[in-house]
Amino acid sequence: MKIAFFCGEDDKFLKDIIVHTAKLHDVRRFHGSTVDDMQVLLLWADVAWFEWCDSLIIAASQLPKTCRMICRLHSYEAFSDMPSRVNWKNVDDLVFVAPHVRDILLAGDLVNNHISQLRTHVINNGVDVQRFCLTEKERGFNLAYVGYINHKKNPSLLIQCMKYLVDVDDRYVLHVAGIIQEARYGLYLKHIIKAMGLEGNIRFHGWVGNIPDWLGDKHYIVTTSVFESFCYAVAEGMACGLKPIIHNFVGADGLYPEKYLFNDVRRFAEMVTGGEYEPAEYRQYIVENYSLERQMKAIEELLCQ
Repeated sequence: MKIAFFCGEDDKFLKDIIVHTAKLHDVRRFHGSTVDDMQVLLLWADVAWFEWCDSLIIAASQLPKTCRMICRLHSYEAFSDMPSRVNWKNVDDLVFVAPHVRDILLAGDLVNNHISQLRTHVINNGVDVQRFCLTEKERGFNLAYVGYINHKKNPSLLIQCMKYLVDVDDRYVLHVAGIIQEARYGLYLKHIIKAMGLEGNIRFHGWVGNIPDWLGDKHYIVTTSVFESFCYAVAEGMACGLKPIIHNFVGADGLYPEKYLFNDVRRFAEMVTGGEYEPAEYRQYIVENYSLERQMKAIEELLCQ
């Protein structure tokens, strides 16, 4: 088949899909800038894949229909008005990366009547587990946080959790790989970490290029997000054998076992200091549920429908 991929600048979730699909089909990536450029590629394609429910699918859906159109919606779009601006009559399939994201969108007030007539699919994200080596290790004292630092990631809760944990045992250290995106949080974190006496227990490493290597001496992978559609950082940490400590965000219980979730700072500390510590189990959960091979197989089946 001739498959055209449409995506803006943020293509981090699309690269593996293009590489895989290009092995089996004739693939082109949209690099144009005008509606005319878009229409040329749509006329060439048998299938058009739109990564993100954003301005590209909004524009393409207003054009005369010439091929099958698939849109993959991640999560932020479900909280915007963009789905309501799509002409869903011209879209054939809507792909979600998690069931709770689908539920949120379909229960909202912004979708029009035609979206309920679409074929909808849930295809979970996939982790290339070959990039992450399992390190069998004993329980230790290094916690890892990977990702941007912004309001969605709930850094205030992260600090409160670390304060409670350090009061139990001051040998624990949180290592943060990521960039602070909001100046207010940068100011607050510097202030509150000093006020709580946590300077020696929280270390900021900035942007880290090689996450698999960086995770090598860590023992826990932590997230305190208020919302995630998947959280690659957790899944990649688990692929390395790190014990997941996951805040119970909306939809978390549909992605990960309940024993990996916490609701409050006390439970956070209990999960770190006690209970099981089984690196092989954490990796195996990702292999069985969120491998890249599993994701690519589901996508190929969708493309060939």
